Order: sequence, then C-alpha cells, then structure tokens
Amino acid sequence: MPTGACVFDLDDTLTCRGDKCSAGKIKAMHKTIERCVANDMAIEVNTARPRQPNMLWGVPATIAEKLKQHKAHVYYRPSNSRHSVAEQKLLHMYAIAKKWNIKKKKSLVLFDDRLDTCQHLQKNGVSAIHVKQRNGIGARECSVLKKTLRQMSSRA
Repeated sequence: MPTGACVFDLDDTLTCRGDKCSAGKIKAMHKTIERCVANDMAIEVNTARPRQPNMLWGVPATIAEKLKQHKAHVYYRPSNSRHSVAEQKLLHMYAIAKKWNIKKKKSLVLFDDRLDTCQHLQKNGVSAIHVKQRNGIGARECSVLKKTLRQMSSRA
C-alpha cells in the first residue's frame, strides 16, 4: 500500500494554455510524478471536468501514458453535482484516502490551479500545491512538492 497519494487536476495543471506544453513544462510534470512514485505515493486525477469520452484530453501524450502506467483513476465532477468544485474535490480526496487506506489526510497532495480549491482542502487538513501560473506544473511546483514530501516524512 502507498504511504500517500499525489493527485492531479487536469485543466491548467496537467494541460497548458495554447494547446501545447513546452518541453520544460512536460519535463517538470514527469519529474513531479516520478518524485511522487519514488516516495511511495499513489497517482490519481481529480478534475472538475464532467465525465467525457476522453478524460485526459489535452494532457500531453507522454504524461497521459505515465498516468495510465501508474493506473491513475480519474475522479470527475458529475454535471449534476450539488457541490462546489472545491467541495467535490475534497470529497474525492477522502475517497482516494479510503481507496488506498491512507489514514493521514496530510499524506494526500492535490496539485490544482484554483487557489480557492487549494485553500478549501488545506482548511480541511489536506495538502495542496497551487499551480500559480495556471499553465501547467512547472519547476516551482516540483520544488514545492519536494519540500512537502520532506515535511510529510518528518511527521511520520
């Protein structure tokens, strides 16, 4: 069983504006996922997108393959959800914790471009890394993850 989970939003987190991510952004996304896996973290997706035929549409092909390789399940927001995006994502984080038998909410990390979602999760004890540029995970978020994982291991 994994010790935690790295959970990724899709739009503006694993996708980039202008339909194409730079080589640097794709490298940072790969490095982020690899860092999670190296720290015994499960990989999952938590998106505000409603269910659609290709849930990973717009995600760079190599990143989509990496998500599939790690058997990442896509938690999506039902189109008839009565919950806000932030509330729905928090409920999904709880479902992910249950799926992987993760007892500590702080061992869950959501990467998301929406600051309000990150703040809502943090207020409820779940770690969140804000993708500030809203243009895909970059070196900054990868660096924040490194610090977050260090803090998690010191609390274990």
